[in-house]
Amino acid sequence: MVDVARQLLDELMGRNRNLDPTASAKEVSWADEEFCPYFLVKFCPHDLFVNTRADLGQCTKLHDDEAKRLYDEAKPCRKKTQYEEDFLRFCTNMINEVDRKIAKGKQRLLLMNSKTDGGRSVPKQQEHLNALTEKINKLVHEAEEAGTRGT
Repeated sequence: MVDVARQLLDELMGRNRNLDPTASAKEVSWADEEFCPYFLVKFCPHDLFVNTRADLGQCTKLHDDEAKRLYDEAKPCRKKTQYEEDFLRFCTNMINEVDRKIAKGKQRLLLMNSKTDGGRSVPKQQEHLNALTEKINKLVHEAEEAGTRGT
């Protein structure tokens, strides 16, 4: 909560709002670890899906427009390339995760619809489910045995 208020004050009054008027302001560098690298590249994924099941929570890094401007104006370098690759990797993982949740939801919906269609169950799906359950139980049993052996 305090970090959110601090970030809001930084946006409204500037990062150097608490400095003594005679003191010199700290030079802003986009490469500082306090700035959100995703925000510098394009946008912060933490701002997406707010108040949904896929909510990532509040970002712990600063979102500073001046740092973003400096990042955009900076010449291409290894650190910028790394930030962009990390951003793309994070976004790709988020897309894959959301796609997986959508597919799982569709399967659940189809399964629910098939069970309500006249009360008959689908034997093929049930056999597949039973086979997977047996496989999972077998792997859990093997893991327990390996744990008791100490391997």
